[in-house]
Amino acid sequence: MIKVVNPNVEFWNQEGYTLNAIWKHIARCTRVAYQSTPKSENEDAYEFLKRTIFKGKDVLNERLTKEDILSMHLSCCEHATVHLKYPKVLTRACVQFNERLRNNKYTRWKEYNGYIYVTTNMRVILETSVDELEFIDADNNDYNYMPRPTISFITDIGASRELNRHRVNSIVEESTRYCAYDKGKFGKGITVAKLPWIPDVDPEDEGHDYTEGFFNDDEIFNDECIEEQYTDSWNAIDWFFYGLQICDLVYRKTRELGWTAQQAREILPLNTKTQVVHTAFVDDWEHWIALRSSQISGKVHPMMNELAKQIVEQVYPDKVCG
Repeated sequence: MIKVVNPNVEFWNQEGYTLNAIWKHIARCTRVAYQSTPKSENEDAYEFLKRTIFKGKDVLNERLTKEDILSMHLSCCEHATVHLKYPKVLTRACVQFNERLRNNKYTRWKEYNGYIYVTTNMRVILETSVDELEFIDADNNDYNYMPRPTISFITDIGASRELNRHRVNSIVEESTRYCAYDKGKFGKGITVAKLPWIPDVDPEDEGHDYTEGFFNDDEIFNDECIEEQYTDSWNAIDWFFYGLQICDLVYRKTRELGWTAQQAREILPLNTKTQVVHTAFVDDWEHWIALRSSQISGKVHPMMNELAKQIVEQVYPDKVCG
């Protein structure tokens, strides 16, 4: 049976700005692509990253070549915020900042009281020089740094395509190449996100629950069952549910017949549930909210509008999106 989830947003707070907190945040974001979970609460996040996105390299202690950098999957490192504090009295620190970070488009900085306060991400550090970590600042309460919230979205693939158009954001998304939805941890079938224009209860079918719009496999194969449903009287919602059920059935059958998840995903509908995690500077988020909670750039996708409302309700409880 197809499962239905409600679209939602969740703020993921980075647990500080130490290296350990940075690795933990990257690991959490990396696992989104595979929808995996740590084997234990005491997992060493850095060792996990070495095995996966760092391709066995000790990025802190090995001198990496350009080829090493290109071979790694460093995009998830963008989600980890790094604070650097350069003392202006130290000439070497100023030279490093000016040469490596001052004009970096993924970096924000300000000068205050004899220091240069830099907010950047770990990918910038790894692709520039880990020597910058000499100036890492683990102070959680210093307001001289620009906030970079990380937000997890549960939505569908159709809406995620619009969400991911915001290219200034750092993005990681659940991978339909590697997630095999016929396996047990996914409930042996696809999950879809509830659409805002389909009511919980069909007004044309009193008492009809959203999730009861789906047939089971036996019914799909039973001509008499479909005939009994009087398809000539079905409305758009009935046909939509039926189409989702066929997609789910074909996905599972092609997997049974030997197709990989990457091959079988070609039948997945746009309504398939996905998890997308974005990290961005707070002013970029404010721009995103303005675009997705109003009509300033054209008509807003209903699900995107719903997600924007949830963000505003969590950050600004007294505000209401239009």
